[in-house]
Amino acid sequence: MGPCVQRRVVSKTVLTASLVSAFCVGALSAHAQRTQRVEGLRERREAGESQLQLQGKAIEGGLMIGHAAPGSRVTLDGRRIRVSEDGYFLIGFGKEAPEQATLTVVSPDRHRERRVLRIEQREYGTDRINDLPSEMVELDDAMRQKLRTDNRTIDQVRAHFTPETYFRGGFEWPARGRIAASFGTERVLNGEPRNDHEGVDIAVPLGTPVRAPAEGVVAFVSPDVALAGQVIILDHGMGLTTSFLHLSQISVTNGQHVNKGDVLGLAGESGRTTGPHLHWGANLFQVALDPALLVGTRPSRPVGSERRDVPAARSSAAQSAGQSSGRQQRPH
Repeated sequence: MGPCVQRRVVSKTVLTASLVSAFCVGALSAHAQRTQRVEGLRERREAGESQLQLQGKAIEGGLMIGHAAPGSRVTLDGRRIRVSEDGYFLIGFGKEAPEQATLTVVSPDRHRERRVLRIEQREYGTDRINDLPSEMVELDDAMRQKLRTDNRTIDQVRAHFTPETYFRGGFEWPARGRIAASFGTERVLNGEPRNDHEGVDIAVPLGTPVRAPAEGVVAFVSPDVALAGQVIILDHGMGLTTSFLHLSQISVTNGQHVNKGDVLGLAGESGRTTGPHLHWGANLFQVALDPALLVGTRPSRPVGSERRDVPAARSSAAQSAGQSSGRQQRPH
């Protein structure tokens, strides 16, 4: 073997040894960091500090923001909840949430912490809207097919998980106005029970700017969603989305990053409505939430709780009547 060949063999051997050495040092460093984190958890626990923090209220329609030690495993009644790299997670309670749920957190040092969440049960009003024209209530076959297709598309948007935690910046109202219909209100149209209202209707004039209630990314825009008209959906991270229906103008595009307060579009009366307003919805994946609770307020009494027989022409809730047409349909 010549000297040149020998040098190449030696060089390869040295390179291999260097790579192995670097890998070992990196592995030892990662192990040391994990060990340090676990020891830190134990020290804080011995000092009486809990690593589990919860923000928000356990209530039907409510959202809780949780934080645990990074690397923790979180379950709610045995169902796995995704946790961000820095330890944040979300819990959403739908309209039919049980009276209690058990939250379990297993930290990286295998310490198990359980909390029983007592979920506040709410009473919901009923809007009975009479004298609606049949075309506002009944759907033809073409509209039913479009509704099914649009619902599948929006379900896919809401099922998407992104690791960002934009929601940590808080929420504010996307528009200011009278609450025309609140979350959970049961709709009875022309004497027939329909879907419950999955959002908040804000009565505002045509062309009112609609602003991003929190930082996020535009996950969906469409000029023509069945019954809902022009629609925008924002992704606030980790399965939390908000939606804006019946717009007259869309000013953002798919994938666009928005900050709290940025104009998304203009309120309108597109889709099936009888007047201009903004329908604001919120979801944690497929669970409908009360968006009013994201800003920390809700009406002192359920909207519609004192209205039992309201002609369509005078009912503010009639503005969204088309969204609830038929038990098999649902508002977006």
